[in-house]
Amino acid sequence: MRAGGGFGRRRPRAVGALGAVVRAGVGRRRVQTAVMVLTTFIAVTSSVVAVGVLVASRAPFDHAMAEQRGAHLTAWFDARKATEAQLAATARASGVTGAAGPFRTVSLSPRTASASGEMPSGTNLPELTVTGRADAVGPVDRLDLVSGRWATRPGEIVLAEGDSALPTGTRLDFPGLPGPPTLTVVGIARSVTGTADAWVTPAQAEALTTPNGTSGYAMLYRLSSAGTDAEVAAGRAAITAAAPEGALTGTRSHLAVRQEQLANALAFVPFVAAFGVLALAMSVLIIGIVVSGAVGAATRRIGILKSLGFTPAQVVRAYVAQALLPAAIGCALGVALGNLLAGPVLGSVEDVYRGAPATIPWWVDVTAPAVALALVAAAALAPALRAGRLRTVEALTVGRTAETGRGRRSTRLPRGRTPGRPGRRLTGRLPLPGQAGRTPNPAQAPTTHQPPEPTPHPPRQLTERLPLPGQAGHTPNPAQAPTTHQPPEPTPHPPRQLTERLPLPGQAGHTPNTAQAPTTHQPPGPPPHTPHGRPPRRPTARLPQPVALGLAQSFARPARSATTAAAVALATVTVTFAVGLALTLGAVQTQRMLDSSAPVVVETGRGQGGPAGAAVVPAPGQQPGPQADPADVAAALKAEQRTRRFYSTVQGEVQVSGITGRTAVVGYDGDASWGAPELVEGSWLGGPGQAVVTQRFLDAAGVRVGDSVTLTEKGRSKTVRIVGEAFFTEDDGMVLLTRATTLTALGLDADAHRFHAQPVSGTATSAYLTALNEALADTGAVAHTNVDNASGVIAAMDALIAMLTLMLVAVAGLGVLNTVVLDTRDRIHDLGILKALGMTPRQTVSMVLTSVTGIGLLAAAAGVPLGITLHHYVTPLMGNAVGMDLPDAFLTVYDPLPLALLALGGVSIAVGGALLPAGWAARTDTAKALRTE
Repeated sequence: MRAGGGFGRRRPRAVGALGAVVRAGVGRRRVQTAVMVLTTFIAVTSSVVAVGVLVASRAPFDHAMAEQRGAHLTAWFDARKATEAQLAATARASGVTGAAGPFRTVSLSPRTASASGEMPSGTNLPELTVTGRADAVGPVDRLDLVSGRWATRPGEIVLAEGDSALPTGTRLDFPGLPGPPTLTVVGIARSVTGTADAWVTPAQAEALTTPNGTSGYAMLYRLSSAGTDAEVAAGRAAITAAAPEGALTGTRSHLAVRQEQLANALAFVPFVAAFGVLALAMSVLIIGIVVSGAVGAATRRIGILKSLGFTPAQVVRAYVAQALLPAAIGCALGVALGNLLAGPVLGSVEDVYRGAPATIPWWVDVTAPAVALALVAAAALAPALRAGRLRTVEALTVGRTAETGRGRRSTRLPRGRTPGRPGRRLTGRLPLPGQAGRTPNPAQAPTTHQPPEPTPHPPRQLTERLPLPGQAGHTPNPAQAPTTHQPPEPTPHPPRQLTERLPLPGQAGHTPNTAQAPTTHQPPGPPPHTPHGRPPRRPTARLPQPVALGLAQSFARPARSATTAAAVALATVTVTFAVGLALTLGAVQTQRMLDSSAPVVVETGRGQGGPAGAAVVPAPGQQPGPQADPADVAAALKAEQRTRRFYSTVQGEVQVSGITGRTAVVGYDGDASWGAPELVEGSWLGGPGQAVVTQRFLDAAGVRVGDSVTLTEKGRSKTVRIVGEAFFTEDDGMVLLTRATTLTALGLDADAHRFHAQPVSGTATSAYLTALNEALADTGAVAHTNVDNASGVIAAMDALIAMLTLMLVAVAGLGVLNTVVLDTRDRIHDLGILKALGMTPRQTVSMVLTSVTGIGLLAAAAGVPLGITLHHYVTPLMGNAVGMDLPDAFLTVYDPLPLALLALGGVSIAVGGALLPAGWAARTDTAKALRTE
């Protein structure tokens, strides 16, 4: 016989023998195989979605930037402070590798001079930034013609592609200019970084410029380093230094453009990546315990394989392959589902630029499963090496019987302590294997002249130490029977249940070995009694015996219990994180629109009546609706007794220093603090000359809270100081909030366009609207409920979060199930003994469930804080992905009651995973369990 226990000289062929062992192991352990498939499936799915969306969403933009030589930085200059020659010299600034311009720019307000589709003639359009450019190509920002041709002579204009782009052939006039001139749309073009809203010939741009109009120059730059905001800022500083002082009026970075285009897709990346990391950690954890349990349950089988000639290396490969095979199936399914889930996320990105398709790159589909398989192999390697190191004889001898002493450590007494003293472990009340005559009470010890009878047999099992049902004074060893002059006391009570038959420490009469009982002439000392005449019990004696046994099992296998606790903790982290995300996204959904806190809105019929910059156009053949007097509307709101409070808003568009094109402005009149958007920093509007904006606005303008910006309109200007940063996504967050008096100072109509009202508490909204509309019937105003514009992106996020959470919780439950199944099978013989001693099925279920309840409680207590920490870390990253800071109110979403429910959820996961094994243990036949070794 060779070393390793093999017989004979021929070894089995590696491929066929190993394949049979692997297939048998995978097919025999169906639950464990399903767990490994599901864990790797979730991990790979999350990884493919997170990494794929992050990479694939940027592919079209990066491809277009390279193909069209997009401008890293677009800069606008004041024509009154710099000449064309001075601006052309900025192309030699430090860090600039290419430049185009200067191009004459002018801001114009067009009007349709001909009907176009559903848009009638005479419709006022939002203001356009028109640039004079000779051709569509150049060293920087090569324009892509979507339709039509380039403008080559006066009277022609090319519009930028967008939702509001008019078809070719549409004629536009400009009422604010002398003439007024009329231009015909001859083409639609796309600029990768949106350098202008429209293009004309240089001569036409000069003709459209008026002394009192808003005009200037645009320069387009490519930088040597422009991958981060800091690098772009360094390039901007160099250009500013090279230009005349005060000439630079605004810039736009390609990074800001990319963020605007990809914001919705990139918002998915942080939380999906977090789920991917959780799934990978749970996959490694559970696969490690699955393979370890498989090795422990198949010790005898390993011995047989080695005796047949399998080398340790072959045994290791067999068990690693048993983990890799189901993991490979899960990886394949994860790649398929990951690509499927990423499709809708990338759908809106693919159409932004014509170029590289927005699909997940092939290397992501290869790398994600490769990393997952490597982690699976690493997790399975440690228990597989343990299987390879097993000695053949020991493996054949041990079989499925638990190792000697395993699980008994918790029953031992600390050194130096005598029975009956405090400080025992929970299971110290149970007789220990091989300890005949264990005397838990020193008062019951035999005297020196009455030595105990020698024990002719080796230490016996649990069944020989416990009295059987119906046997009074059960004496398992005749040699230990009492002498004739000391008959045993008769049992005055009928046979009791298991928990009543086990003698407890400190109870009189606890004499598991009758040979050690004191003689009649040496009576034991009287045991202490309570005032009710009963012997005192230790605190643990109050627990039902099945509960005590279940708690003891938690300490029998510390490594397995730790693995179960880790799985439940990861599941609790996942659920806590998911609940926090759902609450945060719910707050974003509610607060993302301006004035969403006001339940009732009154339309006066003035202004846009919709998004800033969109004119109200009556249908053909219809007359414009009546316009209510704001004073009459305010009087009606005050007269209605159920009105608690209200304020009004007015909308307009102005030119803001540092911002390209026209900027939407909302003016507030009245106390609007209760309906204002959530603030991230600073304070709400308190007086004239103040403004509140979003983080996107601050980044675009290059300012911070406390700085000032200048608003310009029709030759008038007004400087306002930014006093607060707010969160809202209406009009992409590029709206400036100020007082209505600011618009009045700019010569704009400041009459209220809308009133936002809140009825008194307890008032039905429908009844309030009915009464209010009756009061407003003669004014022309209409009251309605505030429309809840739900975001499809947030709804998709909620659905994805729910799916990933349910899958990870299911994996954790299966992990607990697998652990309890292994533990129950290892202790099947002990279970048969307990059933033979009278343990009922209900007590069996209680014992098994108790073995995981304590673990689940401790794991949940650790998992909830970790989930909160993960939420506070990931959620701001989601806001950064869309260029917005989140208010603290969106982060502190956990209340005490939900936290308590989350902690109970961890216990529920543990108990839910143990229900099936507990039922199986309760239904197990006693005789069959006793015959199992």
